Amino acid sequence: MASNYRRRSSSSGSRTNSSRHTSSSRSSRAVKGRPNQGSSLRMSSSRSRSQSRTPSRSQGVSHTAWREVQPVSRSAQARSSARTQQGEPLRSVSVSQVRSANKRQRRGCSVPVLIVVLLIVLAVLGIGGVVLYNSNVFTVTKVTVSGAEHITAEEMTELAAVPDGTTLLRVDADGISNRLKSNAWVKDATVERVFPDTLNLKVTERSISAVVDVTLDDGSTTQRWALASDGTWLMAIPDPNSEEGQKLAGKVYEDANNALAISHVPYGTVPEAGKQCTDANIQNALSIIDGLSTELADQVKAVTASSSESTTLTLDNGIEIAFGNSDDLRDKERICLELMEQYPGQIAYINVRDVNSPVWRSL
Repeated sequence: MASNYRRRSSSSGSRTNSSRHTSSSRSSRAVKGRPNQGSSLRMSSSRSRSQSRTPSRSQGVSHTAWREVQPVSRSAQARSSARTQQGEPLRSVSVSQVRSANKRQRRGCSVPVLIVVLLIVLAVLGIGGVVLYNSNVFTVTKVTVSGAEHITAEEMTELAAVPDGTTLLRVDADGISNRLKSNAWVKDATVERVFPDTLNLKVTERSISAVVDVTLDDGSTTQRWALASDGTWLMAIPDPNSEEGQKLAGKVYEDANNALAISHVPYGTVPEAGKQCTDANIQNALSIIDGLSTELADQVKAVTASSSESTTLTLDNGIEIAFGNSDDLRDKERICLELMEQYPGQIAYINVRDVNSPVWRSL
């Protein structure tokens, strides 16, 4: 039994030694095939630094940003190394800065394109305008007249003398306006384009302020002349039954009959249509009428203007007022109104040439 126990013990020990030898050999192979613990820590630290410099997709970086932060190429590394050796500082660029630079680059490229497109559009419009201006589009086929009462539409159209083939784009508006204003009745004129084919002549006329009996050559005959409120001679008024009178607008005779009549003008006055009246006697008569208040001016029916000192007003009720010149106009008017109010229907004549000593005569 003792021998058996030894054999078992020796076999057990051999197995134990065998197992230890096996473990030792495995351990030695493991040590030979892998780095030691210190190198393992250094590699781990290196990986962590590398990972901290290179973000992973799991950290929320977009696909574009991932590509932008990938390790640079060898040439870029070489350039970076060269800068470092030369003492130049390295610069970092964020993703937002890269995007902003791209946007500025795209915006800078779009501005010249817009300018080129705008220039092309303007050039096309300019060429089209020139072609349209020189074409026969909008040819004038009708001429209308507005604002004319003392001149007929036929007279105005003839005076305008719009050339045949004129278009609304090429019409000489200033030339037509000047030709219209050459007529004494026309104070102002404008040319209006009414597309597609009408030209409207808009006229502002002078009005008749007085009709003057002008003494002719031999001093025995007179001729009636229409005088505007601004002192412009308008026209000689012919007999309404004459051939010339039949051609005139009816408004001429209507206004002439309601206008102030100035008579007894001395010989020597030579009226001319469109010219200013320069006769001192007529001018004095007009200044008196213009200076009177409405209450008395509306009653004046006629004026004799043989001289400035003897200018006489005739009212519509038949009263004659020897007014003289236009000096002391307000005082003379006041005296006349007071006398007519004090003696209603009893006065036939008033003389206020000398405002300090007025004279009146009853019926």
